Amino acid sequence: MESFISLTVEELTVLLSTADFPEEARTLIQERLNTEDVRIFEAVFQAAVNQLRVKKIWNVEKERQGVNPIDAKVMDFITMLATSEFMIRATNQKKNNTLVLHYLSLESWLYQHIEDGVIHEFAFVEKKEIPTLLNEFYSVDFAENSESESFRLTDEQFDSLKNPENELTIRNQMPSSSGETQAFTNFMKALSQNDYKLDNISVFSIDKERQLYLENLVFFCHTDGETWLASYDNSHEKSVSIKKVRSEAWKDNIEGILDFSYDLLYNRN
Repeated sequence: MESFISLTVEELTVLLSTADFPEEARTLIQERLNTEDVRIFEAVFQAAVNQLRVKKIWNVEKERQGVNPIDAKVMDFITMLATSEFMIRATNQKKNNTLVLHYLSLESWLYQHIEDGVIHEFAFVEKKEIPTLLNEFYSVDFAENSESESFRLTDEQFDSLKNPENELTIRNQMPSSSGETQAFTNFMKALSQNDYKLDNISVFSIDKERQLYLENLVFFCHTDGETWLASYDNSHEKSVSIKKVRSEAWKDNIEGILDFSYDLLYNRN
């Protein structure tokens, strides 16, 4: 994979704003600065423009003439980014990184790797590269001969796991005659090592008004040698299934998410 461009969040905000995608720009920079102070926005904007000039992305002469100052190839890229109607988003909270894959065509995608919420690296990738990119993003290790474990929770119980104080209450609600209680205990040990945070891979469709619609969502927790996978099944009273999976099941999970995404796209096209 060859990088197309690397931008700071401030530089990307300037490009989106100048390319007439103000809502996307506003959302991006407000998440970064957490302020409504116009003076701060103006100072950040000018500093980012200067950085884009150094990178030969911003043409000062065109700016003075009242013409779009953004390099033509970069302008095309910004338009593709801001008008994509489908994306796959993966989080890696331990590294504070996010991977977003923006749909361009059935075989072509725009790769966006966000480091620490600041650095955005972009590349154009093919569909066949995506499974490898997702696996490399997580670099999951699996312990040999790890025993499979599983249990189920209600949606409400699963959401309450964000607060570790709820662990005992949920454990007391587990079936005492099954192995689910021990599986839950082992999962909570893994979750505590991740500061009670779960990573996820989500699939979104985006309408013409740029409204996002969640199409699919899978949660998981990686610790040394272990991966716990949480998926939804609304046909079951306890709709959340949580399993400790091995390497093949993890690969199947990645492939399942991608197959789901591709099926949606094929049906739309």
